[in-house]
Amino acid sequence: MPSHTCIVCKLKLTFVKQKNLAVSFHAFPRYPYTKQAWIEFCGTDTGVVCSKHFSDDCFIAGREENYKRRRLFGWAVPTIRLPVKINGTSILSENSPEEISSSSLSETIQPEISESVDSKETTHLSADNIILTHSATISQLKAQVQEHKSKLEDTNKKLHEMERAIFERDCVIEDLRKTLGDVTRNSNSETLHVDFIDDIKIEENEFQSS
Repeated sequence: MPSHTCIVCKLKLTFVKQKNLAVSFHAFPRYPYTKQAWIEFCGTDTGVVCSKHFSDDCFIAGREENYKRRRLFGWAVPTIRLPVKINGTSILSENSPEEISSSSLSETIQPEISESVDSKETTHLSADNIILTHSATISQLKAQVQEHKSKLEDTNKKLHEMERAIFERDCVIEDLRKTLGDVTRNSNSETLHVDFIDDIKIEENEFQSS
C-alpha cells in the first residue's frame, strides 16, 4: 500500500483529512528526466510529495482546482522547501495530529512573516537548500526541454507519415489516370475499327446492288 505521508515535510494524509486542508499528494513521475529532478530535491526515489512543495504553474488546472482532482504537468518538479520548525513546533516530530495545532500547521504550510516577529527568529533556507532548489529548477527546465523535444519528434514523425501517405496517394492517382488513358485509347481504337468494317459492308452492299 502506498505511503500517504509527504517525504519532504512529513505531512500526513490523515491529518489533512482531519483538518479538511486543501492539500493533495503526488507520487513520483515515471518520466526519467522529471523523476531524476524529484530525486535530487527529495533525496529518495519513492514516496509522495504534497502539493505545498510545487509552484502554482505546476498544476494543469491551477492550484485552485479541487485538490481531489488536482494534477501535475508531466514536467512539474517540487522546488519549494518548507522550514522544519515554526514557532518551535517540528513537523518532523512523531507527535500525533492532535498535538499539533491547526494554526501552527497553517504557518508551516503557508509561512507568513509577522512584523512583530524578531528578524532573528525568521526562518531562512540554508545554503544547501538553496543549492538544491536551484538544482531542482535546472532539472525542471531540462525536463521541460526534453518533453518539448519528444513532442517535436512525434510531430515530425507524424508529418513524415502524412507526406508518405500523400505521395502514395499521388502515385495511385497517377496510375489510375494512366489506366484511364489506356482504356480510352483502346475504346477509341475499337470504335474506329468497327466504323471501318461498317463502311466496308456498306460499300459491298452498294456494289452488289449495282
